[in-house]
Amino acid sequence: MKRIALITLVVAAISWMGYAGYELFFKNSNKTAPENVFCELDKGVLLINRLAETESADYLSVLDQNELSPSIGNLDSLFKDYPYLKLYASEKRSIIIFEKESNWKLKEEQKIKKYFPLQGISISREEGYMLISKDYKPCNSTEKLEFFIEADKKASANFWQFENEKWKRTDIYNLDKGFFEYRSSNPGTTYGKAINDVELFASVLPAQVSNYSFYERFFALASDSLYKKGPMSKWVDLGFVKFNYRGAQVICSDYRSKQQPSLILVEKSNSEDSIRVENDIHSYTNFKLTEDFPSNSKNRFYVFEIEDKVFFSEKKSVLQQIAVDYQLGKTLALNPEKEKDLFGGLPTYSNYRFVGKEKKMSLTWKENLLFEVNTSPPKDQLESQERTTW
Repeated sequence: MKRIALITLVVAAISWMGYAGYELFFKNSNKTAPENVFCELDKGVLLINRLAETESADYLSVLDQNELSPSIGNLDSLFKDYPYLKLYASEKRSIIIFEKESNWKLKEEQKIKKYFPLQGISISREEGYMLISKDYKPCNSTEKLEFFIEADKKASANFWQFENEKWKRTDIYNLDKGFFEYRSSNPGTTYGKAINDVELFASVLPAQVSNYSFYERFFALASDSLYKKGPMSKWVDLGFVKFNYRGAQVICSDYRSKQQPSLILVEKSNSEDSIRVENDIHSYTNFKLTEDFPSNSKNRFYVFEIEDKVFFSEKKSVLQQIAVDYQLGKTLALNPEKEKDLFGGLPTYSNYRFVGKEKKMSLTWKENLLFEVNTSPPKDQLESQERTTW
């Protein structure tokens, strides 16, 4: 009896090894599998795990050059019928691949074909893959794209893009309250450590700011050539904020110890006539701090310090009002409700952050990954910003 049981176990083990080997070989040679179909010619490949969330993130637009892409928006019912369905689509070529856990049947192929009324469509299927294409020509590349297995299944979609002879991946996540997060591989970035900019500036910023933009020091160096060459880069420590207040653009920056902004600005000035001192407010002219401030290099701008921060504006009255707001406690730090309205839903730390009436977004780099959180609220929500934390 024991001998029969042993023989049975041996036969079962050999059978399993043979089946597993066959499966491995077959899948590697499956001509409709994404790793065997896509290549550099596609320029990009979008993997959709949840169609409705990908549409909400407005990410189907990357497929505009794919002639089959208009049909993807009509596949909601198909994704409901197959909860674990995956869709791969080429950015440049007219190629779409459906993947499900079980084999595709002829009846299912005929059902899916109805979604693609374009002339000249061809369909082929092998096991769990169904390839739909137009004018399809196999790639000459012998290298298989093995990275599809690394896709995060929790993401709404994954997008691989071929740039500078490398494939770069972006993961799209559907967050609460209309916010979306995009995670991209970003090797070789030189930006500094992400900053809690709200905590850094809230104690001095007036509560009624609008169009708030934060620039981490090294992000600013990479994105603004005038800032990089100008005097402000000599004193900024962690970063600076641009915002609108009472119809004027204002800049607020921190500064490093022993790098007093007023002294650096005096050194930058060409003549004594360009410098004016009125009580605690200094003013300068004939040079710019950033690409858009002041609006003209000949325009005079005013400078005022509060705590360890320095403010700049082309309107002296605006700086005077900011000083009054600070004395009266009308700052973001003392108005938590307003602070939530502005920054709720966005990460605490960022290298770049923008908060406007119609859009909130932040960019955060960490260990060669770019984390982007973004939203464009519907028009009926513009007057009431989301009050959430992420």
